[in-house]
This record gives sequence, C-alpha cells and structure tokens, in this order.
Amino acid sequence: MSDNGSAPLSVPQVLTLDLLALISDESIQYLPKLNPFTGSKEATILLLRVLKWWTWAKARGQTRFWKFVAPCDHPNYKRGDSWREELGFTRHEFETALGKIGTRITQATDKDAVLASCELNACVLYYTSAKRVTYTPSTNLLSVL
Repeated sequence: MSDNGSAPLSVPQVLTLDLLALISDESIQYLPKLNPFTGSKEATILLLRVLKWWTWAKARGQTRFWKFVAPCDHPNYKRGDSWREELGFTRHEFETALGKIGTRITQATDKDAVLASCELNACVLYYTSAKRVTYTPSTNLLSVL
C-alpha cells in the first residue's frame, strides 16, 4: 500500500503514464514507481530529466542536445548548467545513474543494435566530443518502455 492507502501501480501501469506531461515544467520530477525499472532513484531522476531536455531539443527541431557533466572551464559552460549542478548529484551518483540507463557510443558503435536490444541502458545514447562536450543525440525510451 502507498502512503495514501491505495495499492501501488505495477511497473507496466507506471510506464504507460504520459511521461511528457511529467517533464513539462522546470521542476525536477521524480517518480518513485519507476525505480523498479531504472534500478535507483538517481537513475529515475536522470532518465526523466534527459527526457525533458530531449523533448525540449526536439520541439526546436534539433536531433540532439548537449550538456556538461560537471562544472568546467569550457568557453560554452555556464555556471549551474551541468548535469551534476542541475541535479545535485555527486560524481559517483551521476556516473552510476547514467550507467544504469545510458550507453556511451562512438563512431564504431552499432547504434541500431544497441537500440534494438531494448535493454534499459539503451534508453539514453550519449557521446563526448573531442572538446569534452557530452551530447545526447536521441533517446530510445519509448521503445524500451
């Protein structure tokens, strides 16, 4: 039972929720009911935030978005705009969460094979450029769910 006396939703019921509606505002969303799927509260938070940014980019006709993992000296970095600052995660929390839901890709990565795997870590594909900028070109969330 949940705190309000109702039975908790099963994972399939949770996954049918309108995730886009959950990420429509600036607050950081957290759905504890996704934890059995993602494996941790940090992975749930990161997954919803990646989906928010990816949706934002897609609405602007972009096929990817970029974000710094942590504060740095890069000329495009703006204070407070890294993943770790935005989410309040330690390095370990961020890396562990990303490892649960993401796959780092390279030019040699067979992206179609990763996406076709329907594994949880295929939800978020990402790569880091030579200039140390981390890009998220797409999300496979809907096909994994």
